[in-house]
Amino acid sequence: MTSLTLPSSDYQLILGSSSKSRAYILNKYSIPFTVVTQSIDEKGIGDRTKDNPQDLVLRIAHAKADALIASGKLPKTPAIVICSDQVAVYQGKIREKPVDEAEAREYLESYRSGPVETFGGVVVYNTATQKKAAVVDHAKQHFKYIPDSVIDALIQAGRVFECCGGFTIEDPILKPFVGETEGIDGGADSIVGLSLTIIQRLIQQTLDE
Repeated sequence: MTSLTLPSSDYQLILGSSSKSRAYILNKYSIPFTVVTQSIDEKGIGDRTKDNPQDLVLRIAHAKADALIASGKLPKTPAIVICSDQVAVYQGKIREKPVDEAEAREYLESYRSGPVETFGGVVVYNTATQKKAAVVDHAKQHFKYIPDSVIDALIQAGRVFECCGGFTIEDPILKPFVGETEGIDGGADSIVGLSLTIIQRLIQQTLDE
């Protein structure tokens, strides 16, 4: 899917996130949007060593949406608001953004041995109907063998520190080594962080009686 249909021309699209990856998806498909955010203590929600990743990302996405709704920052006019959270999971362990070079290198080297999964909690809020709809978007990414020189270049460029799991498949340095993407709804866009197919479905759910 390469476009979004809002309920009417009166609506605007709001991205309730400062994520560069989610903005990238909307910009890639030339979808107009405005960024409006409200910070929350994400680390204070759940336990990354114990929690089910699906439950964790959905809880955080709901917390982001609830905080933004309560902030008074949203327009009084009709809007569709997207809030999301994503983690990567490798061999059953949750991975967020690498904290340092050593962790980034560990993450990237590990993808030589097997795929990494992403779980994205997505909440859509309709300011006109005051309804929320939510889902977890699950996808799996395989990689070809990533050479040490490429890992060095990725770490030097610094983008690995901005993404859960330490990678973004849209990175031009990494792109030649991206393998098969498994995802029911969004495929590569789900891995990057935002499936338009899922967003469109959730928009409809905020309109249903």
